[in-house]
Amino acid sequence: MFSYDNQVVREDMERLSALDFKPFRGRRVLVTGVTGMLATYLACAFLYMNDKCGLGVGLTGLARHREKAEMRFGALLERPDFTLLTQDVTEPLTAGPFDVIFHLAGSASARAIASAPVDVITANVLGTKNVLEAAARRPGTKVFFASTREVYGRSEETVLREETLGTLDMLLPRSCYPESKRMAENLCAVYHQEFGVPVCIARIAHSYGPGMQLAGDGRVMADLLGNASRGEDIVLHSDGSARRAFCYLTDTVAGILTAFTHTEGWGVFNIANETEEISVRELAELAAGCVPGGHVTYAAPPADSARAYFNVPRVRLSTEKLEALGWRPQVKLREGVARTLKSLL
Repeated sequence: MFSYDNQVVREDMERLSALDFKPFRGRRVLVTGVTGMLATYLACAFLYMNDKCGLGVGLTGLARHREKAEMRFGALLERPDFTLLTQDVTEPLTAGPFDVIFHLAGSASARAIASAPVDVITANVLGTKNVLEAAARRPGTKVFFASTREVYGRSEETVLREETLGTLDMLLPRSCYPESKRMAENLCAVYHQEFGVPVCIARIAHSYGPGMQLAGDGRVMADLLGNASRGEDIVLHSDGSARRAFCYLTDTVAGILTAFTHTEGWGVFNIANETEEISVRELAELAAGCVPGGHVTYAAPPADSARAYFNVPRVRLSTEKLEALGWRPQVKLREGVARTLKSLL
């Protein structure tokens, strides 16, 4: 269970405090999907900076389920600088006004993509429209939109840059996630063009860390760390040859804040840690090595795996544009996995 007072979380907040938070001083900030992993860390970073240096951010967190938010944030919800807004992002957003909106609501879970694709599309498209409508009503409100590397689809390029165009099969139910993220990006573009809404988009790849959902998520890092945290065998549902690159939570949040604070009217950035590409089998062995007696076993893939997983060969994501602003990933994979497991103790 996530806790703001967890030693690992507090260390991570202190790491993030080295970033430039001055552009947010005294601002009214909305974070949608606030119970999600990235959104939770972002919200906690603002609260930490309010405490550490009197940043004066008035934070509002939008969550669909109050009970989940109460479990996530506990006593933090009693703070005068933190307001919980309970509603579905697919409903019109009438609260506010806000100076800044970080829009991270929406499910990237493989289980949700397989079992509730209509909900995935609705949250990404209608939810993003509602956020942009709220921003358009108050000129100057700046929006961050959390997109995904999956919008690139299948590409002949060897490196995916922000201007790369790939293809997706729009008739595959599995495309509900990347296609709706593409539509959401286009909504951002037209609201910027037609109404002048300042927007920063980040295409984020494979983030992990404290607070990630381990049970029922279906993504490889969540499944492996879930097994390890429960003292179970690390179970692979494949031969483990597929390769991935993972970005620890603080590096992703640092990338979000760096991109956002350097975007005036419009900006699109990739966020990923491509320094330690690893096979799923090697990742499983790494996770097993972090727990006493851990070892790797193999099992048949889930029945819905064809509908749940993105079946496109991996291509490296370029982060040169973000790195030109001074961002670099800091947390090595072994350290990040160990820190995530330690946070669960």
